[in-house]
Amino acid sequence: IQIALFHQHCRNFDFTADLNGVRYQGNTGNYIDKNIFYYGAFEKPVLFFLRDIMTSAYSDQGVFLDIGANTGQHSLFISRHAKEIHAFEPWEPVLNRLRRHIEINRLTNVVIHPFGLGNENLKQPFYRPPDTNLGMGSFVKEFASANSPAGILEIRIGDEVLEKAGVTSVALIKMDIEGYEKLAL
Repeated sequence: IQIALFHQHCRNFDFTADLNGVRYQGNTGNYIDKNIFYYGAFEKPVLFFLRDIMTSAYSDQGVFLDIGANTGQHSLFISRHAKEIHAFEPWEPVLNRLRRHIEINRLTNVVIHPFGLGNENLKQPFYRPPDTNLGMGSFVKEFASANSPAGILEIRIGDEVLEKAGVTSVALIKMDIEGYEKLAL
């Protein structure tokens, strides 16, 4: 019984990992973090593809949009290969982790936008993900049965936000917003 309790207790733990030359702090109880801990990244081929495009086609000078930034893995990974990153994340628990990652790595080329993107400026119900997969939060109620109401969060029109931020050209977009992609586009 003690061994079982030990394994249960040790299954999820905090860690710090190197992610393409930046520090990532996570917990193995979260699906994305667990992938970063065990494999060095989540969706590693996607990260390498984005890096290679940004480096070869834009000479590390392009603007990258991370729509549905979550805790920031894509923004952190691409931060060394982009002139500027605009990271969009509306849900406060993961937004706080994103801010912390930007802070501990002293990144000055990442602009955090604390809201989601959609086809109109409004506030709408958001459905929180389970603690085991922080990347599943959504504005779509039916997206995942494990999600639960988390209050009303802000959505803005991306073109207006980017214009106000002075962004005139975007090199790459990563969008993972759990069923809300069509409205954001």
